[in-house]
Amino acid sequence: MKNIIAFFFLILSIGWPAHAATDQKTIDFLEKINRYYYCLNREGLKNFSADISISLTPECEQALPETKTKKPFITTSNKLKFSVFCSSNSTPTITLIPPASSGSAQFDSAVMKSGEMFRSMIEGATQTWTEQVFKPLHDQQTYARGCVVQKTANGFSVINNGDQGTLTEYFDPQGTATGCSGTINGTSISSKNSYSKTSKGLLATGYTADIQGMNMAITFKYETVGGFWLLKSMLCKMTGPQLPGNNISFVLTFSKYKLNQ
Repeated sequence: MKNIIAFFFLILSIGWPAHAATDQKTIDFLEKINRYYYCLNREGLKNFSADISISLTPECEQALPETKTKKPFITTSNKLKFSVFCSSNSTPTITLIPPASSGSAQFDSAVMKSGEMFRSMIEGATQTWTEQVFKPLHDQQTYARGCVVQKTANGFSVINNGDQGTLTEYFDPQGTATGCSGTINGTSISSKNSYSKTSKGLLATGYTADIQGMNMAITFKYETVGGFWLLKSMLCKMTGPQLPGNNISFVLTFSKYKLNQ
């Protein structure tokens, strides 16, 4: 399950090998679109660290299979703590903070296994958020894919070509990203985005995605820290036959931010 869920998150922010250079006219257009969106890096944030706590939702707890390990799994999961470090030129690093020993090596091993599963999920979810909010919507990595802009009946699209597949982003006439679809490494994907308007541009508030029968819904909530809009919490919901009880959902709470250190 760990690898499936990590892939489910990371495929939305995958970096592809260079395919063909994007022409300058297209780059200029995409740079203009970038300015429609709130971008932490453009606002002056270079890096941050924070603590993260996790809590399973009541729906998730109820859906878990009734086994003798269900209650310990829930109790342990809700006590897990993590830390995150993220900079503008790298992907987020999530670290599991080892809990105190229970005195049982077998139970402690199970706790660490559960912690690593959630660490992988958090890393993927946080990376997807950074691609939408921390970094520009399009950058040099994007342009290396050989982007093509096309008019559509409902606005325009940006086609990202790569050796691993093609992903098409969709925008309305005002330049708001509405979603994407495509096939990467033979895996079909589609997603829809949501934003709120701020004085400094559109701020991502979440997205839904479907990857070959697995569905995901992510919601971002914010707070201002040092003049920046940063995550206060993130609600992650996933459904699919590959998951225990066919679904898993949890809330991540972010605290104790340190900025530009």
